[in-house]
Amino acid sequence: VKFTNTKEGSITVVKDAVPDDEQDFTFTSTTLSPSPFNLDDDADPTLSNTKAFTNLAPGTYNVTETVPSGWNLTNISFTGDDGDSSSSDSKATIDLDAGESITVTFTNTKKGTITIKKQTLPDGGTDFWFTSNVGAVTGFSLDDDETMIF
Repeated sequence: VKFTNTKEGSITVVKDAVPDDEQDFTFTSTTLSPSPFNLDDDADPTLSNTKAFTNLAPGTYNVTETVPSGWNLTNISFTGDDGDSSSSDSKATIDLDAGESITVTFTNTKKGTITIKKQTLPDGGTDFWFTSNVGAVTGFSLDDDETMIF
């Protein structure tokens, strides 16, 4: 009789929001439990920015982030991996070998806004026309003290 022991591994998912923000980020997995789970990268200790999955058998695991409105997923990186893990769109595919401890970091960057405010001297009610190539807005008009936010 031969017995073979295989060392278990671990996967830690990290959320890095730029800038740190109260936004909660939702993750799902078809291979890790519990799923879904939320991470949050701010100073509030109520919700952590990390989730550890331990005592895992070697194999292929996945984690997918649902990117919230107003944010871009700018990077998925792996540390502690032998190079077999990969990412595509918002999904990380982790190749966990015996004894590996892999950290997967999802980095999101908050989208900025542009605010245009029309101010005339002296105050007046004249419409001023603006053209734009931002999003679906191609043109708009503003009166004195009016604002447009993109």
